[in-house]
Amino acid sequence: MVQVALIGFGYWGPNIARSLSELLGVKLSYIIDVKEENRRKAQARYPQIIVGENADVLLSDPDVQGVFIVTPANTHYELAKKMLQGGKDVFVEKPLALSLKEGEELVKLAREKGRILMVGHLLLYHPAVLKMKEILGSGELGKLHYFFAQRLGLGRVRSDENVLWSLAPHDISVLLFLCEEMPSHVCAHGGCFLQDKIEDTVLLHIDFPSGLVGDIQVSWLAPHKIRKTLLVGEKKMLLFDDMEAFEKLKVYEHSIDIDIASFLPTFTPRYGNIWAPYLPPTEPLKAECEEFIRCIKTRKEPRSGGEKVLRVLSVLEAAQKSLQTGQKISF
Repeated sequence: MVQVALIGFGYWGPNIARSLSELLGVKLSYIIDVKEENRRKAQARYPQIIVGENADVLLSDPDVQGVFIVTPANTHYELAKKMLQGGKDVFVEKPLALSLKEGEELVKLAREKGRILMVGHLLLYHPAVLKMKEILGSGELGKLHYFFAQRLGLGRVRSDENVLWSLAPHDISVLLFLCEEMPSHVCAHGGCFLQDKIEDTVLLHIDFPSGLVGDIQVSWLAPHKIRKTLLVGEKKMLLFDDMEAFEKLKVYEHSIDIDIASFLPTFTPRYGNIWAPYLPPTEPLKAECEEFIRCIKTRKEPRSGGEKVLRVLSVLEAAQKSLQTGQKISF
């Protein structure tokens, strides 16, 4: 039996608690939250679990092996550092920290302590993203030309982080997971319409050494919730729409045929079949929690382990610098 604790029972914490309660061989022993209202909700929903305000109690219980940190982003670094120093394996909701330096410190500390450090990049456990990775690896798309992602909605507006740090980690993590290379340049533009110096709309452009181009649009100011990812290859295209109830992923056998035989090259759109590959009915959050528990047992590096997630932080930090300076940032 693996015993774990949860810090944070606000917006996302209840989902983590539910997933853990459904896993065999896992015992959620503690729920910690600084807000009394959240503690009351946790106690009412899970009367058998110890509910408290101070996370230090976890450090004095040797039976607690892993800790899930699901709190505001500006608290991630200090909480993760304290738990790692206390000998706990740690799961942190994205982003790992609000700076690359802090992220590097946490990864180094986890390595020194021999602890598992995993970050909650949920989409890396989504069956559609895993299928995209499989199709891309098979060569079916040909060379990958373009990545485009939209993550839009009305709220949830935050004050401790801008929309870049709140929403873009999802799509940056997917892009780096799929293409397996680091960018050469990033350029970001945004607007602060609701709060001073906190962007609520951001457009992020990313260039890669291979020639791949990525564009990511994130915003808290849109009337509809949009979660779309497009991959454009030289032979085919993939569209992942997470708001679809069924057929979330579609393969478009579309491309542009180029005829260079004539004096001037001609470009002809080619329209082929559209089909939806089978996706297993896996709940990404449950799969993510299972991964952390499995890594606690096996001591293996998670798919979204700290070392790998530093790449996401480096892109975020470069994008933030671009937002502040208005310049393209090189790696």
